[in-house]
Amino acid sequence: MTTQRTTQGARPTFRRGGRRRRQCFCKESKVDYKDVSNIRRFITDRGRIEAGKK
Repeated sequence: MTTQRTTQGARPTFRRGGRRRRQCFCKESKVDYKDVSNIRRFITDRGRIEAGKK
């Protein structure tokens, strides 16, 4: 009884790291926290400002 050897293919490649975040406040030198329309994406439902790393 003979055994057949199978050749292993190339390992699947995986992406390392996440998607690069774009910085939306780079153009402005100072952030106006009273302007809710600009920071609406960063405010939670309770009104807190979320962390920048999130």
